Amino acid sequence: MLAMNIAIFTDAFLPLTNGVVSVIVNSSKELAKRGHKVKIFAPRIKKSYFDNNKPELEGVELILYPSTDTFFHQEIKLSLVHPIKTLRELRNFKPDIIHFHTPFMVGIEGITAAKRLNIPLVGTFHTFLMDPEFLSNVKFTRFAIKPIEKLLWKYSNFIHEQADVLISPCEYTKNALLEHEIKTKVVQINNGIPINPHVCAKTPNHNCIYTGRLSPEKNIDLLLKSFALVVKKIPNAHLKIVGSGTIQGELEQLAKSLNISQNITFTGAIPNTEILKGDIFENQSVFINTSTSENQPMAVIEAMSFGMPIIAIRSKGMPELVEGNGLLCDSPTPEEISRKIIHLLNSPELIKKFSLAALEKSKSYDIKTTTNTLEKLYKSAI
Repeated sequence: MLAMNIAIFTDAFLPLTNGVVSVIVNSSKELAKRGHKVKIFAPRIKKSYFDNNKPELEGVELILYPSTDTFFHQEIKLSLVHPIKTLRELRNFKPDIIHFHTPFMVGIEGITAAKRLNIPLVGTFHTFLMDPEFLSNVKFTRFAIKPIEKLLWKYSNFIHEQADVLISPCEYTKNALLEHEIKTKVVQINNGIPINPHVCAKTPNHNCIYTGRLSPEKNIDLLLKSFALVVKKIPNAHLKIVGSGTIQGELEQLAKSLNISQNITFTGAIPNTEILKGDIFENQSVFINTSTSENQPMAVIEAMSFGMPIIAIRSKGMPELVEGNGLLCDSPTPEEISRKIIHLLNSPELIKKFSLAALEKSKSYDIKTTTNTLEKLYKSAI
């Protein structure tokens, strides 16, 4: 395939560790490996970060805008974009395609530039910003959430309809977009990760793990309340929580009040490059995700690639990820979730079966496979 110049615009970027950042980093590195030129336009989250981390994005050029925190979410930054600089960079770079990943300042900068320079435009819908779980970060009253939800759907559709084609990571999200009458073409392409072909199935034990952001929409308080019930039945059960966020202190206090501090380890944030080495999954038997607002969570895909059986809530895109490789909970209650965890921890043969299935299913999310599809999409849009 002939090499392309690809400009990527995002409001979420390193050193943040979240699904959007992982998708962009994984796909950009793979595209660069294939000889494409990739230039990422993003906020500068931490001033000195890239001074010592340039090899992490070898072959990818960065244009970073000054940014500041927003009041409504710790990982959404307000970037001070520079339209003249952006247009100058793009004219010099001569992109064949522009791809935006977020519907905020930098994403809109990419959209505006694409229209101005008549460059084909691809978008990706990553996050249900209009979900009550996500809106809880902003502390809206329950009376305000419904009208705000409607407004955000209108805003989201308006932004994403600027794309010539819009990527949805899963079928659920594609259908939700179509149900809300989005007018642009929507195609489904899985999120991709590097797959290690030498991983073996898990050895059953009573150790569980969660990786991801510690923020209200992730329902980690529900996970802790569920695990407290697990500990009553399996006293040596242990839960490792990998990640950081605004509510980590609250969660540590909750674990203490539930009298399960000795069964919980909070590791803090671990860079995604370290997570993909797989060491954190060593000696762990079950991965648990209790969020009900997930699209196609990278943390779950990464866990599957290391043979982790999954326990999750039957919500949004999760049933597409958990099919024969774990258990889905029909209701987001501590009783239902703990029942599934206890059942799996007490079923070593089922853990082995689900672990093998997770390894097999994760192959569908191999970055090589997903980038093949992305390349074809780019070519068809040019």
